[in-house]
Amino acid sequence: MNSATMNKIEVEAILSNEDLLEKFAALHHRSIQASRELLERLLEQPEIDARTEEYIHSADRSEDFKGFQAGLEWGCRKGFKEGFAKGVAAVLALAAVAGVAVLALRK
Repeated sequence: MNSATMNKIEVEAILSNEDLLEKFAALHHRSIQASRELLERLLEQPEIDARTEEYIHSADRSEDFKGFQAGLEWGCRKGFKEGFAKGVAAVLALAAVAGVAVLALRK
């Protein structure tokens, strides 16, 4: 089972069954924790309907249309990753500021 082609139901089934999760981890040469995080991340990202994929990649679509869709998908993925990274950075910065404030109050 390839993680790129898994649907939401399959991901949820693996996450809810430790045996399946262990098999998935072994198949992909990853730790169980890394596999769990990967599958949880797959649930976060939106899934594109098969009919939409078929429409976009149809021979009837122009190369400009396909190029636009590829750029849009790349931009959405990059934006999601950058937004996630900025969120993590903001939380870490807030934790650091809170730590400094607590230390200042103790003195």
